[in-house]
Amino acid sequence: MEESINEFEKIMDQYIQEENFIEAEKIGAKFPNAPKIQSKIISIYIKLEEYEKAKEIGLKFPEEEKIQSQMIKIYMKEGNYVEAIKLGAEFPENPIIQSQMMSVYMRQGKYYRAKRIGEKFSWHKPIQLQLGKIYNILGQPKNCLLYTSPSPRDCS
Repeated sequence: MEESINEFEKIMDQYIQEENFIEAEKIGAKFPNAPKIQSKIISIYIKLEEYEKAKEIGLKFPEEEKIQSQMIKIYMKEGNYVEAIKLGAEFPENPIIQSQMMSVYMRQGKYYRAKRIGEKFSWHKPIQLQLGKIYNILGQPKNCLLYTSPSPRDCS
């Protein structure tokens, strides 16, 4: 069964690339309990801004971090930051989800909360970029390599 799911995933990817969402949805209907395939269907619904359909699928997979990350994305697009924050709290060690939490807090103007998350995951490249934005907003200095003649490219 796993082999056929992988084959169907490849076919789905091709349909999605061609924006043939109807055929991709047909494949998704054949595998309602396959998280990878359902995640692809959620991506389609997000692209089409059919958030209710996407959430209906996402609620069936509360343990799947990738799908829950997609749910947070939906909540953010809807401006439902309370639900996004609640969901993000369930995955405190996932850097991708925590990066999304930083975005939620930044949109709300809660830069110090975002900064605390960012400093915990400062090794994660997307979070490093967000931290740079936060430091610029808060006016906090970044670490710089100082030579006799420092240049902007020396700043990390």
